[in-house]
Amino acid sequence: MSLEVDNTDFNARSINNRTALHMASFNGHVGIVKFLLEKGVDVNVIDKDSNTALLNASDHGHTEVVGSQQK
Repeated sequence: MSLEVDNTDFNARSINNRTALHMASFNGHVGIVKFLLEKGVDVNVIDKDSNTALLNASDHGHTEVVGSQQK
């Protein structure tokens, strides 16, 4: 199985200004976080609550996700 990603906007935002990186970080999905980082997503996007994806991961105890975003 392959994933078509040629024209995908990985920085697309929800109504709450959250990106896929915010959601993957919040939920502790390390593999997805690494994939998004490889695609060059903006790690500095701030959601409606003034949180970055890194802060979401940290607040929810996802230390492996935090580590993957600090490289």
